[in-house]
Amino acid sequence: MSRLFDIEKFCSAGALSGITMRRFGEALITWVAMQDRPDVTVAEAAATWNITPAIVLLALDETYWAYAVPPQCDDPGKQIIELEGE
Repeated sequence: MSRLFDIEKFCSAGALSGITMRRFGEALITWVAMQDRPDVTVAEAAATWNITPAIVLLALDETYWAYAVPPQCDDPGKQIIELEGE
């Protein structure tokens, strides 16, 4: 099993190269949209991207067009990633 891509591996917001949380959030939105189905969960995204659910939520917070519902849920398998404009 591979190690998780943890928070320390992300670059700061002003970095010219590397993966920032906002850039990852944009990639995450693209991935969710390309699933072409409803109810993509935070847990699914975390498993697909080899990250923790907490990082998925941080990335969603960095974007303008996506969020998780319900926001205060403790179970990432029940948190659905919603995109604005759907």
